[in-house]
Amino acid sequence: MSKPHNATTFVDTVQQRTTPAERAYDNLQEVDHLGRAYQRSANSSAAQYRTLTGQAQPEAEEPEGAELLVDSDTPDDSWLKADIVDWLNEHEGVEANTGMTKADLLAMVEQVLTTE
Repeated sequence: MSKPHNATTFVDTVQQRTTPAERAYDNLQEVDHLGRAYQRSANSSAAQYRTLTGQAQPEAEEPEGAELLVDSDTPDDSWLKADIVDWLNEHEGVEANTGMTKADLLAMVEQVLTTE
């Protein structure tokens, strides 16, 4: 005769078949997930607090060597789109935005350079 199915007995047998390392890894994954959720919540709360109190967002620090990102006076393919847009908007009669493709922005740079 077979015994009737018992959920508690089944759980106990599964726990006996898993190693402590597997259970520790599962616990680590859960703690990591909860930690990320807590961090997102904390960041959101801090942003809401700064908005409500009228405090400015903290200034982002430039990474070391950031001045090397734009190493020439003329935009080229190595420049960031935002830097190309800034360069173009410094010239009168040129309106560029970051919604444009990098190829379009570089074409506008060529037009500006040929008209100068």
